[in-house]
Order: sequence, then C-alpha cells, then structure tokens
Amino acid sequence: MNKLTIWLIVILLASVGFNLFLWYGKSKTTTPLEMIESKPASQQEEDEYRPFSEVRAELDIEPLRRLLKNGEYVELGRRLNDALRALPNNTELLLMEAEYFAKTKPLPDAILNYYTLLDRPIDRSTQTLIQGRIDNLVKHAITPLKQEQQWDLLAQFLEPLFQRKPGHKFYTLQLAEAYGRQENYTLMENTLAEIDENDPEAKRIRDIAYNQSSDNGVAHAQYKYTGTSSGKSNQRIPLIRSGDQFLVDLVVEQTPVRMLVDTGASISALSARTYERLSETYDSQFLGVFDVKTAAGNIRAPMVTFSKVSLGDYEFRDLTIIIIPTDPFDQAEGLLGMNLLKAFDFRIDQRAAMLVVQEL
Repeated sequence: MNKLTIWLIVILLASVGFNLFLWYGKSKTTTPLEMIESKPASQQEEDEYRPFSEVRAELDIEPLRRLLKNGEYVELGRRLNDALRALPNNTELLLMEAEYFAKTKPLPDAILNYYTLLDRPIDRSTQTLIQGRIDNLVKHAITPLKQEQQWDLLAQFLEPLFQRKPGHKFYTLQLAEAYGRQENYTLMENTLAEIDENDPEAKRIRDIAYNQSSDNGVAHAQYKYTGTSSGKSNQRIPLIRSGDQFLVDLVVEQTPVRMLVDTGASISALSARTYERLSETYDSQFLGVFDVKTAAGNIRAPMVTFSKVSLGDYEFRDLTIIIIPTDPFDQAEGLLGMNLLKAFDFRIDQRAAMLVVQEL
C-alpha cells in the first residue's frame, strides 16, 4: 500500500468521525420546545388534560359542599361521579356521596350505603362519625313515624335495615312493634324469634299487639289547644266547598295554606311549589326520601316536618308532611291527611260546610 492510499484512508476516517461528532452533539442540545414539538400527538393530549388522579393533592371539597348545601343535586351528582371515577377510595368524596344519597335516595338505601362505608378499611374516628350519622338518621325517622302511627311506613323503612343487620336488637324490636301494631302477628313473631321470650321489651310488644285498644296505646300527633273554651268541646272549622270536595285552611308556621281534606290519605302533603315558597321564610326538618302509597299510586317523595302547623285552635308540633314533586292540586296547595285528622273525633258537616273536631 503506497503513501497516497494511506492518506486517503486517514482523511476518510477523520471525515466520518467529525460527522458523527456533529450529529451526537446536536442530539444532546435539543431545546425543551423541540422536545415538546417532537412528542406524539397522544402524548401532547395527555399533557394538556391532566387526569383527576394526577391532581389528587389539589382536591377541593368545598365546591361540592356548596352544591350540597344549596340543593343543587343534579350538578353535585355529576361532579361526584367524575371525581370518584378518578379517586374511588377517597374518604372525603365517599362521605360526600353518602350525604348526597341521604338527600336524594330512599332513606333505607342511604343508610345501607353508610353501612357499606363501615365495611371499608377506614380509621376509627371516621367509623365513629359514620355510626353517629346512621343513628341520627334512624332516630329522626322513627320518632315521628311512631308518634303519628305510620306503622306501614315504619315497617317499610326498617325491613332493609333488619335484613342488613339481623342481630341488631333495636331494629328487631322496632320492626316487630310495627308489624304487631298492624296485627301482622306472624311477621311479628318471626322477627322476635331470636329475642329471649322473657326480654321485657319483647314482652311489652307482644302485650301491645295482642291487647290493642282502639287508640293502639300510643300518642297521636302532638298538639296543644290554644283556644279559650274547653279543649274537649266541639270546634267547628270552616270549609270551602270545591265540587264534591272540601278545602280547609291550615297555618304552617305563620303562613295560611289551603289544603284539600283527604281522609283516604295516610299522610299530609304539600306541592313542591308551596314547599319552596314556605322554605324561603321558614326552616323545616328533612327526614329523608320515602316510597309512599297514595290514592294515585306509589310515589317517591321527600318527607319533612315543620315545627308548627295549626288547624283552628289546635297547634301541632313536628307534623310529618311529604312533598309532591309535581303540582297535582287544582285549587289546593296540599292534602290534609289522616296523620293529623286521626288525632280527633271528627266529622264533616256537609250542609254547613264545617269540619267538626273534638279531642279523643
């Protein structure tokens, strides 16, 4: 090999090496903008849309609380679904969802959801919080239902809870009493089967069931007489004739409300429009959503109590009222049902258009 060939080989190798050096150096000095622009389109979209799961530290529960407080349940439900898809185990979101259910789902379903949360691996303070919420919901539902002898509704409320917690003594006794008050003795005894027959509460329930008097041995809706004459005397309350039906004026808190007298309705009702009008001025206690049997069929409706409802000179405390979602009444703003009327010996004087009531 002569000198010329050797020099040509050296020059060629040097050229290749220099070009490699330039290429490597350019690849190492790519700018951040070039790096972004060189990403695949799918990767760019992922950067532009940050999944909820990547911003969990930034979760702000306050907007959801505001929606719950303001009753904006449709929007709250949508946002909760989005958030829980990304953070299915977030305790704050699960508790918020449970509160949302308590406002929008049948009350037994909402309580069962709380029991499902108790089955999760959560800390003791959260368990205590949830159990307290369950106890509060149950107490606020059972007390007015028993007070007004709404035994069918009470049984309907308790049955899913008894099935979920069959060894729960309180649920067992309350459900057995609801059956017994309806003279459904077979269901009462089946429910009490696991309770010692000498248990004083079980004995009390059997005594009531098998020896019921006409008033079922329990207080009716609580009221007080505010008139000047003897409370036992007949009081005549004016009615307004509407075709074949009669209307009567109640006073809810301090606002007159015209109600259709309906002796076939087990519970009184207000139209949603009337309830919204009253809620602008007065507070009511929300008990939960219930499936209620009416003359028009079964409906799912919220149940509330107002602190004061007056009929004539009789003032009722914490009377339960369901809210009819639509506005089915003609001239009336609601229905006056038997949960109030059965507190009296009453009759309708059709000729004089009077509701005649006397304390039992």
